[in-house]
Amino acid sequence: MNEIIEQNLSLFKCPVCKGGNLHIHSPAAVSCSACGHKYPVHEENILDLLPPSPTSKPAHYQHPLEKSFFDFYYSRFYEDPKKDNERYAWGAPESITPVHLEQKKKLVAQILSAAPSKDKIVCDVTGGAGWLSLPSAKEAKLVINADFEMRNLRYVMRKAKEEKIKNMLFVRADMFASPFPEKSMDIIFCTDTLIYGDYQVRHFLTGITESISAGGSAIVTFHNKRHRLPFRKPYVIGYSLGEIRSILSEIASARFSFESFYQEPVRWVEAFIPPTLYIARISGK
Repeated sequence: MNEIIEQNLSLFKCPVCKGGNLHIHSPAAVSCSACGHKYPVHEENILDLLPPSPTSKPAHYQHPLEKSFFDFYYSRFYEDPKKDNERYAWGAPESITPVHLEQKKKLVAQILSAAPSKDKIVCDVTGGAGWLSLPSAKEAKLVINADFEMRNLRYVMRKAKEEKIKNMLFVRADMFASPFPEKSMDIIFCTDTLIYGDYQVRHFLTGITESISAGGSAIVTFHNKRHRLPFRKPYVIGYSLGEIRSILSEIASARFSFESFYQEPVRWVEAFIPPTLYIARISGK
């Protein structure tokens, strides 16, 4: 077990009993002091806090994209993590087009400027290819790269080793059963994830907002439902700014603010089209 996991177990809670403290059980596992459930540690630095079975599911689906998400999401619970060895993470620079790559770099720069990470505890929820985790680690006290898929965690761990980053740990997590205690994280990122309907959005945001430390902040993104070409098939569920405000007002009683993100490469188009994304900053209480 990597030293960095041993030193930071207090930053996690048991997702099965929703609150028990974790302690070292063996060189390759931790366990809950309350319910006794054991969680494996893979490859010394991937703490697997996935519950043994799904914890939450909508009573009915409001959109085909919502159903396809949950069908995929819960199928992953029963896959052997040792067999998930795909080389690239979802959205990795090596697997996207040059145009998409430039758009992604532009978005990452805007998000990072909204949440300076110097000497902070940073958690990248559904961290994907580590677009935000890896650069944040250069200044942060600690970066937690959390994701549901082992291929993503392994990819970012390889990149961290290549860049000689030593202040990162990796957590396999189900954000419907958040493993993070209240007020434990200074900065939380959740980007390109809140795209599968109200049930997912509200559950993820509840776990995120509860985990923001006093004086900390969460940076989350929403796709704009009005940024849609008429011939393009929807691949995400978007929201208007008014709908986002309503959701955040209900879930996050703390303060929040917004920035707009335009994926288009030239500034003058911003006067004629809606923004691609809304970047919300939620302040911890």
